[in-house]
Amino acid sequence: MTNNAAQPAGPEPYFNYLQRARAELDTRPDPQAAMQMLRVLAEQYLGQPAAELLAAPVLQQAAPDELRAAVAQLPRGTVSWIEQAETRAANLDAVRTRWPELAERAAACDPAARGLELLRTRGGDWLLTRRVNDAPRHWLRNLTIAQRPQLPPRGELGPVALLGTRDAPLVESIRAATAQLFLTYSHPLFVLEPDLATFVAWLHLADHRELLGDPRVHLLVGGDAADQLQALLAARPALQAPTAVINLGLGRETADRVHNAVQAAETSRQTRLEACLAEIESRYADRDHDYWAARYQQPRRLLAITSRYTTMLQHSVRDAVAAFEDHGWETEVYLEDCDHERFSALVLGEKLLDFDPDLVLQLDHLRYEWPVWPANLPMLTWIQDPMPNLLCPQAGASLGPLDFVCGYFKQRCVAEFGYSAERFQSTVVPVSERLFHDRPSSPADAARYACDVAFVSNASDTIEQIHATYLEGNPPELHPVFEALFDRIGQLLADGVYLSPHEDADRFVREVVADVRPGLDPALVERIKNEYAYRIYDRGRRHETLTWAADWARRTGRTLRLYGRGWEQHPTLAPFAAGVLPHGEPLRAALHHANLALQLIPAGFRHQRTYETLAAGTLPLTRYCGTDYDGLPVSEFVALRKAGQPTRTPHAAAFPGLDRITFDAPGEFAELADRYLEDVPLRNATRDEFRRIVLARHTYRAVVGGLIEHVRGGMAGLGRVLTT
Repeated sequence: MTNNAAQPAGPEPYFNYLQRARAELDTRPDPQAAMQMLRVLAEQYLGQPAAELLAAPVLQQAAPDELRAAVAQLPRGTVSWIEQAETRAANLDAVRTRWPELAERAAACDPAARGLELLRTRGGDWLLTRRVNDAPRHWLRNLTIAQRPQLPPRGELGPVALLGTRDAPLVESIRAATAQLFLTYSHPLFVLEPDLATFVAWLHLADHRELLGDPRVHLLVGGDAADQLQALLAARPALQAPTAVINLGLGRETADRVHNAVQAAETSRQTRLEACLAEIESRYADRDHDYWAARYQQPRRLLAITSRYTTMLQHSVRDAVAAFEDHGWETEVYLEDCDHERFSALVLGEKLLDFDPDLVLQLDHLRYEWPVWPANLPMLTWIQDPMPNLLCPQAGASLGPLDFVCGYFKQRCVAEFGYSAERFQSTVVPVSERLFHDRPSSPADAARYACDVAFVSNASDTIEQIHATYLEGNPPELHPVFEALFDRIGQLLADGVYLSPHEDADRFVREVVADVRPGLDPALVERIKNEYAYRIYDRGRRHETLTWAADWARRTGRTLRLYGRGWEQHPTLAPFAAGVLPHGEPLRAALHHANLALQLIPAGFRHQRTYETLAAGTLPLTRYCGTDYDGLPVSEFVALRKAGQPTRTPHAAAFPGLDRITFDAPGEFAELADRYLEDVPLRNATRDEFRRIVLARHTYRAVVGGLIEHVRGGMAGLGRVLTT
């Protein structure tokens, strides 16, 4: 942990001077020094402290009458505690919601009884002072910071320990710099205030309820604040410890106590992790082939690992776990408790020891990423996204005899990265038949969601917005690469060229990069392809197709609804925005009550959204994807299929009538949409044909049953001894 992540924020110079001058006058009454202090008080419009100083013996004879008259005209600068009581009460209620014990202590603390007074300067600074009887006023704390510390750029500032309850706008700037750094993940923020009375004074200043209600703000108040921080980190090992301290004038000693508390907490965590790893090693030392062969006669315990920072994976794990339960398994799911926690080896290791699973299920992650998983623990990785941790030689080389894989990209993973073909079962993310069905919903939902055509996606930002974001977030030397890709992808879209997400995209991106920046690191090229280039192509193609649908809807008077975040901000499609749909019954109801839906994902028709749409009882129309038709035009592919020619693609083979709902031009879309909207029996018959296929082959129950047998079969083929 560092103490210099940001420049330390101390009081303003005038306040430093008032503290120092007061101490000097206490030891050496000097009329000249007192006059200088009086001028500073007058400049800050602090009439009451100035009058007190004039009445002190040091100035009784030295101050001229005209000065006394001028001081008498100054604003007093004092603020009554009663005047701010309503603000304090509102803040105290917010504290009570999360920290009831602290709220009781704060409620019992009367600053006036302690001789504390609140002042407000000409510039709006809040000053906390103490004056008992007629003793000289002492300057305790400037509770406002006009000079902000320089913070690192967004994303570079880690979890922060903020020492002192002072300026809320400063805390807001730190919150903004550490918010939603990866999807919804935000760093925790620790606010420590050793002095209860100062904290109570801070409650009087402004409305802090939003800050106090933020779950990632941890408030630690009292002389033992550092010890409280250490205890908090010990109790919550998924909570990242602060890596930076911003000291708001509390002094080096307080900062050192906090630093030592964090170090002690980290040492304790490491000790716990070492003990955990030792116990795992001991427990799994003798779990050989015979052990697992016996246990897999009837495996019953699944530990599923997911993350709250990706909604899609959470839903996938939820539905997969439900399917395992349908097959008789006992399950447990681990994900972070809140949006400011992260996985840690300690948390995963202790969960493993506590649950002792027969199988661990992870989505988009492999064993090698968390060494806490022993080599002889059966693990199933479900690949749903083209993540760099999966599409690399290290991933394939890391796989052992008890690593099983399912999901997308089998051909590429085996051919390029050394995955075992025998232990990789290709599957598309299926549909939960529990959530998606064709039973009617309420009349209110029917009225709310009824439309001719529905489309569901959060991919509402335009390609121009995505492009601008990448230029802003990447170094200038990469800008020519992004500019070239953007221009050439735009030309592909204008020409109607289909780009498959793997072979075509790989070749296209490598060619463009080789022209613009030859010699660029291959891993960086892969990241640019996945995170930028194909995203631009995907988004541009979807929005182009939606423009066709929007033009058709305007022309025919049909209803088009676009569900998801941000459509109301789209420059041309905003009139069709229909709000956000939570996954589950709202999504099912919206799909069910649409006459038709659109499936526009360039990777192909076999996709979870397709299955959800059909399971909900609605026919999807889909834009042509080369991967669905062996790269051939639809008519040519259909002719070859009718002639008995074998097909390479599983998409059209899985749905033999796919050509009847495929379009690739505005006129083709309009013709299909009009035909199926006007001929309801045809629409229902076509829907039922596809729906039967989905319910038979592409539900979680069906797919998970196959995965269980896949793992069992792999276990049966193991050698006599498993190495650890």
